[in-house]
Amino acid sequence: MENFKSYKGLQIIGPFQRFTAIIGPNGSGGSSEYKINNKVVQLHEYREELETLGILIKAHNSLVFQGAVESIAKKNPKERMALLEEISHSGELAQEYDKQKKEMVKAEEDMQFNYHRKKNVQRQLCKLYHSEVEIETLNKELASKNKETEKDKKRMDKVEDELKEKKELGKRMQEQQIEKEIKEKDSELNQKQPQYIKAKKNTSHKIKKVEAAKKSLQNAQKHYKKHKGDMDELEKEMLSVEKARQEFKEPMEEGSQSQARGLTLEENQVKKYHWLKEEASKRVATLAQELEKFNRDQKADQDRLHLEEWKKVENEFEAARKQATKAKKAFEQIKKEHFDHFNACFESVATIINEIYKALSLNSSAQAILGPENPEEPYLDGINYNCVAPGKHFWPIDNLSGGEKTVVALALLFVILSYKPAPFFVLDEIDAGLDNTNIGKVANYIKEQLTCNFQAIVISLKEEFYTKAENLIGVYPEQGDCVISKVLTLDLTKYPDANPNPNEQ
Repeated sequence: MENFKSYKGLQIIGPFQRFTAIIGPNGSGGSSEYKINNKVVQLHEYREELETLGILIKAHNSLVFQGAVESIAKKNPKERMALLEEISHSGELAQEYDKQKKEMVKAEEDMQFNYHRKKNVQRQLCKLYHSEVEIETLNKELASKNKETEKDKKRMDKVEDELKEKKELGKRMQEQQIEKEIKEKDSELNQKQPQYIKAKKNTSHKIKKVEAAKKSLQNAQKHYKKHKGDMDELEKEMLSVEKARQEFKEPMEEGSQSQARGLTLEENQVKKYHWLKEEASKRVATLAQELEKFNRDQKADQDRLHLEEWKKVENEFEAARKQATKAKKAFEQIKKEHFDHFNACFESVATIINEIYKALSLNSSAQAILGPENPEEPYLDGINYNCVAPGKHFWPIDNLSGGEKTVVALALLFVILSYKPAPFFVLDEIDAGLDNTNIGKVANYIKEQLTCNFQAIVISLKEEFYTKAENLIGVYPEQGDCVISKVLTLDLTKYPDANPNPNEQ
């Protein structure tokens, strides 16, 4: 045998018995050989050449293998959408669509991120502004407090002046009092001075008398007792006078020293107070100037930093916004192209499928409806396929009988063929699930399409189907040493149609 299943080239096998099993590697296509005009080519080249002829393998617009109709009937909305993408070639834009969408989403995320950064800087600037307003308010309050302090200082200076005046007045009054006391003491002294002089004279006289007495002591021993009392009395008087003089002298000296010390102490305290006050004022003024300069420098630095940060964030946001706009524009462009490609196919298919279904059903009340789940971007979601079978209500395709599903699936296949016509259309036992009535309807529809350069090759085992053909190719067994297959051909155009098209009657 030659090129049988997975066996490439000419292979000799045997002997055969009544029941023989042939085994080998799975025919997954890996061992297939593709030729164009007897030239071996790669699979992708083979498919590209088929596409130039309008043959789309995945779209089933030229080859419908056995069981394919049933699988088409069972397709879910997402798979039907993929089928339309295949025939519209809009799927070729899907990769670019996804790429542009990712870039747009990333650009929008970057823009959103920079927008939030910008808002954050705005909030910081707003907070800074309110802080500056608060600082300005505090500065005004500080200025007000300084004014009050200045007023208090003036009042204090006034009080100090008054105190100074009072001290001067007190000093003068004290001096006057001292002078008064001195005068009083002088007056008292003057009053007692005669007594003192008298006492002094008396003392001198007594001393002289004592001296005389001493000299005359020896001579006046006898008078000793008599004069001793006088001497004691004179001594007492001298002590009394000396005591009085000391009592007068000590208060005078103590009063003068105390007054002098008090005056000296007060003057030193006043001088020290004024010096401390002056130094404190100088220090406060210096610190105030340094603080003001520091605040100015700090504010200038902060303003410069915030301005630089704001400009940087603003530039980054503007760049992100432009990038997002550019990405969105590119995405919208590819989205429009994707939509236009897909929608052009979908609108055409959705319009034609109803007519084809009516023709297949031979019933004007039959309806077939294709509807996108996502009208804005139909290629992102599924395509619903619903119909109204002859004599029935509106039903989804899943609720139809097997034969009705086959007719509905064939309607979709013929729509694909009408949108993307191929040089030929091979149908492998598509009538397996049809009853005789529906077989005749499908066969008549295919026969009608022959007038539109439509070449159909149908593999069928049902007479109701193949008798509608123009040419018939049969395969039959022939007995010999072993059973071999033979082929016969028959031109049915030479024979009248036993079952003419009802539309032609």
